[in-house]
Amino acid sequence: MKKYTLVILCMCWALWAVGAQYPWESELSVLNMNDGLSDNNIHFISKDETGFMWFGTSDGLNRYDGHMFKSFRCSEPSRQHIQKIHPLDKDFLLLQSAEGLKLFDKRNERFVVVCGRNEKRSLHLTDWVFASPAQGWGIREDGLYRIDLSDADVKGDTVFVAVSMKKHFPGSILAMTCLSENGEGAYVVSEDGDIWHADGKSGAVTPVVTGGFDRPAKVRSVLNDKGYLWITTIKEGLYAYDLVNRKMFHWKYEDGKGENQLSHNDVFHVFAVGDSHYLATTWDGCTLISLNKDRSVDLQAFHVFRGKGSRYIETRMIAGFYDPEGRLWIGTEGGGVLYADLRESFYYRYVQKNSNEIGGIFMDDERVVWLATYHKGLMQSAASFDPGCPLSFGQVAVEKGEMNAALCISPDGQGGFWCGGLDGQVLHRSKEKEWRSFRLNMQKREFPVWSICGVPGEGCWMGTEKGLFWGSLRTGKCLRMHWNGCEVPDNVSIRAVTADRTGRYLFLGTEAGLVVLAVNGTDILSAEAGYEEHIGLLKEERGIRALLWGDDRKLWIGYGGSGLAVWSPMEKGIVKRYTTEQGLCSNFVTTIAQDGEGSVWVGSNSGISRLSRHLQSFYNFYVSGSNRSSLFAADFLWWGNHSMLTYFAPSALRFNYPKERGRVVLTELEVNHSPVNIGEEVNGQVILQEALSYTGRVRLNNANRNLALSFTNLLYLSDLQKYLYRLYPYQTDWMMADEGEKILYDRLPPGEYEFQVKTIFQDQSEGEVTSLYVTVDPHWSETLWFRLIVLAVLVGSVGIYVHRLKLKGKRIQHELRLEHELFTMQMEHNKEVELRKERETFFAMAAHELRTPLTLILAPLKELISRSAVSDSSHGKLVMMYKYAEELHALTDRLLYMQKVEAGMVRLRLSYVNVVDLLNDVASGFVALAEERRIDYVLPSGEMEWYVWADREKLASALQNLISNAFKYTSAGGCISLAVSRKEVDGRMFCCLSVADTGKGIEENLRKHLFEPFMEGMEKPAYSSSMGLGLKIVKHTVEMHHGRITVESKVGKGSLFSIFLPEGKEHFEEDNCLWENEPEVRKTVDWGTGLLGKKENLAPENTETKGADEIKDKKEGTKENTKENTKERQLVLVIEDNRDMRGYLRELMREDYRVIEAENGEEGIRMAVMHTPDLIISDVMMPVMDGFACCAELRKRKETAHIPILILTAKAEDKDSVEAAYLGADEYIRKPFNPEVLLAKVAQLLDMRRRLKQIYTKTMLNVTGQEKDGKEQRQSEFMQKVLECIEGNAGNPDFNVKGLAGLLNMSQATLYRKLKQYTDLSAVELIRNVRMTQAALLLMETDLSVTEVAERVGFNDLPTFRKHFTGMFGVSPSKYADKREDEAEETEC
Repeated sequence: MKKYTLVILCMCWALWAVGAQYPWESELSVLNMNDGLSDNNIHFISKDETGFMWFGTSDGLNRYDGHMFKSFRCSEPSRQHIQKIHPLDKDFLLLQSAEGLKLFDKRNERFVVVCGRNEKRSLHLTDWVFASPAQGWGIREDGLYRIDLSDADVKGDTVFVAVSMKKHFPGSILAMTCLSENGEGAYVVSEDGDIWHADGKSGAVTPVVTGGFDRPAKVRSVLNDKGYLWITTIKEGLYAYDLVNRKMFHWKYEDGKGENQLSHNDVFHVFAVGDSHYLATTWDGCTLISLNKDRSVDLQAFHVFRGKGSRYIETRMIAGFYDPEGRLWIGTEGGGVLYADLRESFYYRYVQKNSNEIGGIFMDDERVVWLATYHKGLMQSAASFDPGCPLSFGQVAVEKGEMNAALCISPDGQGGFWCGGLDGQVLHRSKEKEWRSFRLNMQKREFPVWSICGVPGEGCWMGTEKGLFWGSLRTGKCLRMHWNGCEVPDNVSIRAVTADRTGRYLFLGTEAGLVVLAVNGTDILSAEAGYEEHIGLLKEERGIRALLWGDDRKLWIGYGGSGLAVWSPMEKGIVKRYTTEQGLCSNFVTTIAQDGEGSVWVGSNSGISRLSRHLQSFYNFYVSGSNRSSLFAADFLWWGNHSMLTYFAPSALRFNYPKERGRVVLTELEVNHSPVNIGEEVNGQVILQEALSYTGRVRLNNANRNLALSFTNLLYLSDLQKYLYRLYPYQTDWMMADEGEKILYDRLPPGEYEFQVKTIFQDQSEGEVTSLYVTVDPHWSETLWFRLIVLAVLVGSVGIYVHRLKLKGKRIQHELRLEHELFTMQMEHNKEVELRKERETFFAMAAHELRTPLTLILAPLKELISRSAVSDSSHGKLVMMYKYAEELHALTDRLLYMQKVEAGMVRLRLSYVNVVDLLNDVASGFVALAEERRIDYVLPSGEMEWYVWADREKLASALQNLISNAFKYTSAGGCISLAVSRKEVDGRMFCCLSVADTGKGIEENLRKHLFEPFMEGMEKPAYSSSMGLGLKIVKHTVEMHHGRITVESKVGKGSLFSIFLPEGKEHFEEDNCLWENEPEVRKTVDWGTGLLGKKENLAPENTETKGADEIKDKKEGTKENTKENTKERQLVLVIEDNRDMRGYLRELMREDYRVIEAENGEEGIRMAVMHTPDLIISDVMMPVMDGFACCAELRKRKETAHIPILILTAKAEDKDSVEAAYLGADEYIRKPFNPEVLLAKVAQLLDMRRRLKQIYTKTMLNVTGQEKDGKEQRQSEFMQKVLECIEGNAGNPDFNVKGLAGLLNMSQATLYRKLKQYTDLSAVELIRNVRMTQAALLLMETDLSVTEVAERVGFNDLPTFRKHFTGMFGVSPSKYADKREDEAEETEC
């Protein structure tokens, strides 16, 4: 190793001696944070035994492998400053940090704190030095210490070492120390320049120099080498003490002084860079120190440096290290690391002042170099070639004629040379220095001579722009050569000519490819071409620029764009081709040469490449580009281009390192494309327990089978280094990789592998193999235990199958039994479904059937009560009969409501309700009962207003039920209070309606079942009866409002029921609700009827004569009004299957109307067509044809489409009333009914139809007063039919112009034409106006809401209805209704 180091040093310094640049005068490379450094302040540089470079920075420790950095930081972020690094052995580094002395464990990549055994704290030293891994010297300001690591005690992250003082120096401040000559002792330097020597064996300390400095100075480093102590200081420059002559020398930088001085007075570090040469790093560049043989010292300062790629070079240099293998490292303050590879300074250059292409190079026997140049013709070196002297050239004057542009030069085989020019001139210079001139003259035209191949003693072959020529030395003439039978013509441009060793084959490099000529003397025997076609080159890709017949008896061919090829005489063809894919730096090959060891060198546009035949790849050198010519002579390779001549010895590039130095180190492991750190868990496993370079085997689970490895041999040869690797047995052949290349294996199959990698040196020798064993675990489904389980399952399955075959009969019987049981269960389930359907149907039918008898009971009773006086003995009995009939009616309604609840048929009709007014309205009905029973009845204040979105009728019914229950269970003298409040529950605001009483209370065990149907406690109501359905209906109503109902009760003290209704209306967005968009307009509500039926009359009903008289007067008034406007009584058709009901209706209306009867819907249609009644009253549930079908049929017929229809039925579902409205019914009354209400509805419908006819006749006929009465009568009849059809179908939302034309038996066009004669309105406007007129009458004459009115006149879209109503009447529907109420109130007043 020492011998190798001396060789390298001698080579480097020999280059400097002969005029090659110093390393810092060439381009320096820069490594900084962009390259992976943790910080750009570099305080110390060192190299360990393995070959890693270590850098101490202001932000931790950094390791460099020539390709990438890896940073290591201490535990405390504020103490990352690394001041000094010393490799102890292959496993540990000793560090001087801001925290004190530390060890860095390279195996585990961790820091270990060094403590004094007696001090029990981190060891702080000013400086230290170690002669061996175990023994060292350390200094503090007050003394010299001996450090012993041999008996270190390691505890966790701390190591305790023995530290003993050897000498105390009172009054001196010790600064630095270094080893003595024998490597055992030490020199100690103080800030005053005092120097002591400590003997390594005896430990004796003796003074060497006292007061050696001119003034006290801060010492930064001390180096002992060649009998000198080199001492660097801050501000005081450099001191050197000659231990041989006992003299102290001092150098400082002085401005204006010439040579032999420092670059700056702040000198940080000094280190040896070879034999008797040193480099001092300063605050402004560096200083080269040379120790001469007479022990004198020369200094040369350097301030300016050039960086590669125009990168900035920081001159504040504070640390340095010289690698004996030829690399210089310099640490800077803020500029990162500077480095120069002295091995790259292997070449020499002759640089021309102007562009002058060198087309050929030749060296004669006297080692004189000749150049064929384009602008200066033939040039000659001023002296024979000597590697130790620079070259210079001059232009050659030729006796036979000057050549202004020389294109090529070639040896003649006898010590002379041939030279070809641009103008067709050819010169020959013999070994005896005689010149002869030849000129090509073909048809009085001159041609460039591109290439010459000399034949010893005979002449030369010349490749020109127009073919091949032969120049004869004997005749002095040039002959044009011809050949036949070849696809390449003989007048092709020839850029290269060469021959084999025998001279029997001549090879031509033409623009059309390779031509091989078999020759005998000057006779051409045959010509062959077309070799490029067999390797797939196109015609335009076959141009050749260079040929070389190699020592391996093969022809090397350089193509101008297609790379390098090899032609073999044995195969008579091209056997190999190289391009950039094989590592060639450019496919444009211009020249080829072969060195003394047989290596092939290729010159191209980009650089120079050397072929490694062992690897079949190239080493590329970018020291010369655009190469035009080449030569191997005097053990040097010569390369010429347009600006310079470059030459070097190939042996200088073959770094023959010892085999062990080429050992590869694995630097990084990646799994799943992410680097793996020590102790890091990846997909459930820890892969690395210690550093990769110390790891021989890794195990990867199946999730971590994507593997990548990085490696290096730490020779820092960058582009010149090649490796062979393989993952055996996954890869049996060796693969080649370049320096810094990452090897990636994705989705490795499970198994055992050995990753092998080795260095390939430039002499084709191989380094030792580095191995890493890799185990990839299989997926759990591929493991042995899983396969055993699968096998066991298969065996078990076969056994089970056999067993099942044996039990097949029993299983079939069991399945049959199960099928029978399943069939039985299915039958029972179907029966249950049928029973449930029958039960629901029964309840519905029973309720419907009960309504008709109840009608025949309630209606006559109501009439009898109204006609009888209170003093009559039968009056009380009639009242009691009416009361219990009403209770039976309410029970029927509740049963039907429960059925609708279970079927999900209940919908809310929402409006903006004032709950205070609502609660007071409901509560007012119980005031009389409270007075009668002496109950303290507390109501909420009527002055308060509180609005929520709710269904007014359903909410009122729920409140009525709660208040009714309170009165039932509160004894006389008790208290019932109602209240309205606002409460927050779960962050949301609710309106709370509460009913509190002092009744009997509810048992605790019954509270959770309180809202279930038919649940009653032990206590009986104090008044009235209970049916057990009310609270369930109340709970359902509250839940439909997205609210909640709570109950608090104590037995004997009373109960508190609270209804919580959420504010706002967002909670109804997903519900199927009907909306009343305007605020409520009704101030009072008749709570006697509603969703839950009639309210329970807890007090005896007051049936005074006054009420009956009012009804009677109203009826008589209606009769008089009807008689007044009708010449004869109007005709009413009653369609009812119940004979008693028909008789009752006939008796009820015979005083005011003519009544005809029909038993079913079919008969009713026939009667309606025959008699055309003024009104039809129809039941729904009838035989033959029901009421809905009858209504639809009546609306289809033009004879009956205009007749008002009143549906009178026991069906109480909302869907039935909606269906009736869609079918065209004008009114829908549920049984049992109030006879006065029925008579009022009949009178209202007839009166409204009469008034409509009058309005239509006045406003829609456009007849002039001059027309005749007959024509006017015909027009009125046509318009009467039109209006009747529209009136009869106004409630059908699908009724349109097409339907109207169909009822009138005419086309739409005819309808439009006739309407134009009678009115200014179109058919669409006429239908709309009729509907709006009906809507106005409904708002004036009825209590229907705006939504209900819109549905009655065929509008499903409320906004559209409002728009058309407002457009016709000038006010909105709600305001129109308000106006009607105001008029009614004024009338009452």
